[in-house]
Amino acid sequence: MPMADREWYWYDTYEIVKSSIYKEDFIKNIDSSSMDFYMFRKGTTMRGAYSRYDRKSYPQKLLTNSNYYIQPDLSNRSTVTFEDITDNRALALLEVAKEYKKVFLFYSGGLDSTTILCSLLKNWDSLDLARITLVLNQYSIIENKQFYDNFIHGKFITVSTDDYFNNRLMNNESLYITGDLGGVIMNSDNSDITKIFSKTYNKPWKSNIDLIVNYFTNNSDINNGIKTFEHISQSFDKLNYEVESINDFFWWVNFNWGWDIELYYAIWYWKLSPNTNTKDFLENNLFLWFNTMEYQVWSVTNYEQKIGDSVLMDKLPMKKYIYNFNQDRDYFLYKIDESSVSKNKSLINIRLCGVDSNYNIYYRKLNNSIHLRKLS
Repeated sequence: MPMADREWYWYDTYEIVKSSIYKEDFIKNIDSSSMDFYMFRKGTTMRGAYSRYDRKSYPQKLLTNSNYYIQPDLSNRSTVTFEDITDNRALALLEVAKEYKKVFLFYSGGLDSTTILCSLLKNWDSLDLARITLVLNQYSIIENKQFYDNFIHGKFITVSTDDYFNNRLMNNESLYITGDLGGVIMNSDNSDITKIFSKTYNKPWKSNIDLIVNYFTNNSDINNGIKTFEHISQSFDKLNYEVESINDFFWWVNFNWGWDIELYYAIWYWKLSPNTNTKDFLENNLFLWFNTMEYQVWSVTNYEQKIGDSVLMDKLPMKKYIYNFNQDRDYFLYKIDESSVSKNKSLINIRLCGVDSNYNIYYRKLNNSIHLRKLS
């Protein structure tokens, strides 16, 4: 594997192999351990696909940064409500934001970013709100038109999300707030899961093993489908942690194997200015709203609260929080969870392959050549 002898904060075996013009040569010569992770990633579709509760099993050495890498003890339990956690997060952000001249919130109009903006509107005064610039585009407006008309238009300074995909704008001088990880704490963060299991999502996963194996099989093959399922189901026994429904099962897949990639979405999707120190950016300038111990422990404790009596009630706690603020009944009843990134897919022309121990960023362009973007 390329650069396999290095230490990494992020490394995606699958992406490196899959996106290469030498894919067949890689697959013929890859070691068995790397191949296992390649196939697990293929079956689950989780980028990176290493367990954050078993990082040592990964073929490449993985590091963590305690400033932004937060991992809960699965035995911890929370009695704090989602609403209180979200209100407190706004107050915590207010103290951080005072250190910066410019504060940007990436707003998609979806449930994650609307929850954040509702919390700010609820807990900040007008002078503090005036310091916020919203990063949005036409998709953000369309996704939540009534909210845009009532709470954003003419009330906030806005800039185009497209510029952040295309130009080098992010730096160490400003604060950037994103809703990444909102999907991970709430559900599987995979819209295909919601569609595929729309009629069975609340059924016990232990009674529907064939359905789950079929999902992994459709992404890869029958042998890997079985192996992938077994690997995931065995993790419950190893960690002394259990969930009940199909929806909870796939939430766990993302919570355990799909968490880390979202720590680095900002440096993948958007552009850092040439002189930006990547390490400082991730530690200080990037404010991942849902990346807290409180949200994670709440998620571990309350997995049954994340979805209501239909898939339309996915991310129910967020829907309730938003509704309590704006009383938009239609948004509460009919808004479905959508991926904002997929709407802007045409603007993303690279694949993140790795972030090494010096915070150099490695990516593969669509022409299949690996590039180093050295920003630290």
